[in-house]
Amino acid sequence: MKTFTGDCSRNGAPSKELVTDDTALERIRRILREKGCSDAEINAALDQDTLDLFAIERIFVPGQRRFTLAQVALDAGVSIDLVRKVWRALGFVDVADDEVAFTDMDRVALDLLASIVGLEFATVEQVLHGARVIGSSMARIAEATLGEDLDRLAQETSTLDDLAEFIATSEAGLSAQAQLMEFAWRHHIQEATRRRLVHRDEGEGSHMRPVLTVGFADIVEFTALSLELSAAELTDVVQRFEEVSIDVVTDEGGRAIKMMGDEVLFAVDSTRSALRIGLRLADLYRHDEIVSNLRVGIARGQVLPTDGDLFGPTVNLASRLVALGRPGKVLVASDVAETLDRNDGQEFAFGPIVRRNLKGVGEVVTRECRWADDS
Repeated sequence: MKTFTGDCSRNGAPSKELVTDDTALERIRRILREKGCSDAEINAALDQDTLDLFAIERIFVPGQRRFTLAQVALDAGVSIDLVRKVWRALGFVDVADDEVAFTDMDRVALDLLASIVGLEFATVEQVLHGARVIGSSMARIAEATLGEDLDRLAQETSTLDDLAEFIATSEAGLSAQAQLMEFAWRHHIQEATRRRLVHRDEGEGSHMRPVLTVGFADIVEFTALSLELSAAELTDVVQRFEEVSIDVVTDEGGRAIKMMGDEVLFAVDSTRSALRIGLRLADLYRHDEIVSNLRVGIARGQVLPTDGDLFGPTVNLASRLVALGRPGKVLVASDVAETLDRNDGQEFAFGPIVRRNLKGVGEVVTRECRWADDS
């Protein structure tokens, strides 16, 4: 049985030292055999010191690479150019026309996309657009779901036992994660459809531009903070900010549209809920031991929902307001306060009106918002 040493190389670089463990190797062999790998393939990967790469390739995308781009296109009954565009839109690296790069799973998926176009369920442009959204979203999910087992495997001192643990855990978790993603996707489809219909019934759905209250919250002096903390500490800060932000936003009936490390964009139908989100987030971080403070900017108006994101002047204004705000404060466009009814308005107090001229926006009237009890 081969013992891996630093004398082996992969792509010209020194390889990891993988310590041979008979039990671990047998576990790896058993899992790979169940995936249809032959002992000859496994032994070849051992000899070439690429067992980890071979195992990962077969675990996550089972089956051998058997087809070229031309063969996949011919099987699907579409042009090579369309298959190439779909592959690229999904975020994958281009392959040569004659390169054997596709598995049976790849062929079936690309055939399905081609059939969607052929049956006129969607145009080519719609299919490519959808592929871009799926590809970028799945890339982020993939990075986010990589756990500690991979961290150990990526170390120079990783062993066959680490590899066996990683592929066993991955094998057990793949099906569950796929079901979880389908569960979340179906519920989000349901909720997105409900929102569109509600906005239509309220007369706000023309041209798909509903009226929402939009807010940005960001960590003050995050760049300086990132220079002071270790990588692990900074990761903890970002993850905690994400957890707290999503919890508060959803608790108030809003949606966390996107997280950008030190910043969250949220949206909600109710102005009251948006103000509560902003003030609750500011309160939570006012006395934080690590994060100095948050700033929050809130605006209300029509928005353009696209690919799960929001665009338009209202979003731009909220972004500008958060940059103008003071640490620990919630800065709003003055018309936000005007949309509150009398009962909701009793919960909040607003500072004096301040007029500002913003480049590319013009004059904006702003006010700071606080809890009425803090007045």
